[in-house]
Amino acid sequence: MTDFDFNSEISLAVSHNSILHIWSFILTTCLLVTVLAIYRYVSSQCTYWETQGVKTVSVGLLTRFTKQWHEWEHELCKRNGKIFGIYEMTKPVLFVSDPDLIRDILVKDFHIFNNRRDFSTGVEPLLDNMLTVVKDEQWKKIRSIMSPTFSTGKLKKMMPLIVECRNSLFNNLDKIAKTDGQTDMKRLLGAYAMEVVIQVAFGTKVDALFDENNPIIVNARKVFGQNINPKLILVLFAPKLAKLLKISPFDKKVMNFFKDLTLNIIEERKRNNDSVKRIDFLQLMLDSMQNNITLDSEENKDNDHEKYKEIQATDDIDKTLTSDELVAQCVLFFLAGYETSATTMSLCLHQIAKHPEVQQKLYLESKKYFDEYKGVDYDELNSLKYLNAVIMETQRLLPAALFLERVPNEDYELRGTGITIKKGHIVHIPLYAMQRDADNFADPEVFRPERFLPENIAHHPYAYLPFGAGPRNCIGMRLAQMEVRLGLISLANRYRFYPSEKPLEFFTSGGGMIPKTVMVKMERRA
Repeated sequence: MTDFDFNSEISLAVSHNSILHIWSFILTTCLLVTVLAIYRYVSSQCTYWETQGVKTVSVGLLTRFTKQWHEWEHELCKRNGKIFGIYEMTKPVLFVSDPDLIRDILVKDFHIFNNRRDFSTGVEPLLDNMLTVVKDEQWKKIRSIMSPTFSTGKLKKMMPLIVECRNSLFNNLDKIAKTDGQTDMKRLLGAYAMEVVIQVAFGTKVDALFDENNPIIVNARKVFGQNINPKLILVLFAPKLAKLLKISPFDKKVMNFFKDLTLNIIEERKRNNDSVKRIDFLQLMLDSMQNNITLDSEENKDNDHEKYKEIQATDDIDKTLTSDELVAQCVLFFLAGYETSATTMSLCLHQIAKHPEVQQKLYLESKKYFDEYKGVDYDELNSLKYLNAVIMETQRLLPAALFLERVPNEDYELRGTGITIKKGHIVHIPLYAMQRDADNFADPEVFRPERFLPENIAHHPYAYLPFGAGPRNCIGMRLAQMEVRLGLISLANRYRFYPSEKPLEFFTSGGGMIPKTVMVKMERRA
C-alpha cells in the first residue's frame, strides 16, 4: 500500500467520523428542541385552574408509579387542602375531598357526572363494553340488566356456593395449622376468592390452590398481574394516543379465552334447556335479559338509601346484550371480584392478629353465629355488628380502591366555590386521604372498629366510600360483603391468629392497596 493510499484511507475515516458527529449533533439538537417545544406547549396549556383561582400543584406523571401511590396522594392532600388542581399532560384534574361537594357530584347532580374517565381502547371490545367503562345509555342498559342479579333473593341462593368454597378453605388451612402455622394469607384467601368468583360467575368448581394447570386458573392469574403495565398507563393518561396506536392493556389471548369459555357455556345451556336450573351470575344475567326482571320486581329494599340507590329501569331501556357486552361483564366479574375481596380479607386478618382484644370480640360474636345458625344463615350474617365494624375499619385504613373519578357532560359550577369544571375535565376523589383525615375521623391512624358500631357512627356519610356512591357505585357491593363476611367470621371462629414479624409491603402499580404478601401465624382452636 502506498503512502498516498494510506493517507487517503485515514482522511476518509476522519471525514466519515466527522459526518457522524455532525449528524449526531443535529439529531440531538432536534430532539432537545422537540422536547423543549412539547414542554412549552404543555406548560402553555396548563393554565385553566389559575384562571379559576384554584390552587395548582405541579406533579410528575411518573411519580404515581415510582412511589407508593396511597402515600403520595395522602401527602398531596395534606399539603394542599380539600380542593386543588393538577394536570395530567394538559388535562385538568380537580381533587375534591369535601364530603358535601362529593355528595353533589356522586348523587345530587349525577345526571351531569354520570360517566367515569375514558378508559376505552377502540381495539378491545371486552374491555370497551365493561360496565365500569361504558357511558350514558349503554351504561344505563347494562346496569339495569345486571342489577337484579344482586338482589337479596339472588344472593341468598348464591350463599350455598360460597359456603362450599369456605369449606374448601378450611381443608387447606387445617393442613397448615398442623405445621408451624405461619402462612401467606393473601395466597390462601386469593384461592378462596378465585373459587368464589369462578363458582358464582359460571357455576364451575375449581381447586384454585392446588389445580395450578386448570386453564381457567392459568388465564385468570394472567389478568391479575401486579407489575406496572406500561400499556395501562398509556390508556389511562394518553387515551387518544393509545387509540391511535391501537393499544389494549390486556393480553388478547386471555380475553379470547374468557370469551370462548362464556359463549361455550351459553351454548351448552341452550342445548340442555331447563335440565338444570343454574343460579350463577351468567345464568341470572341471561334470565334478566329474557324475562325483563327489573329491580322493582324484586323483594329487596336494600338500595333505598340515596348513597346506593339504583337507577330506575324504564320500559324504553333495551334489555338485550350483545355477545361482547355479555362476556365483558363476566370478565369484569373476575377483575372486580377477585383481588379486592382477597385483599380485604387478608388485611382484616392482619389487623385482628395485631389487636388480640379485637380478635376476641370477633370470636365471641362468631361463636353465637355458628352455635345457633351453623355458620350458613344469610340474614344473621348481615346482622353481625362487630364483624361489620372490623371490616369497615380495615377498609377505612387500607381501602382496596384509593380514589373515585367522575367526568361532567357539561360545564358545572361547584357549589359555593365559584369554580367551573369544564365538560370533559376529571374530578378526582381521594378516598385514602379522606378516610385518614382528622376532620372526618378522630385519631385517623388508629385501628378502632368500635367507631363503626351503629351507636358510635359520627362521620359524614360521604367521608367513607369504600364502594363508591350514587348510581355508579360498585354493583357487586353486597355480594363482595357476603363473601368477605362469611370468610372472616368463619376464620375467626375456627382459628387463632398472631402477627408475623414481616411488615406489609404494597405493590406500586397504583389504584389500590394491594399487598404483596400478608404473613400471619395461626393455630386451630380447640
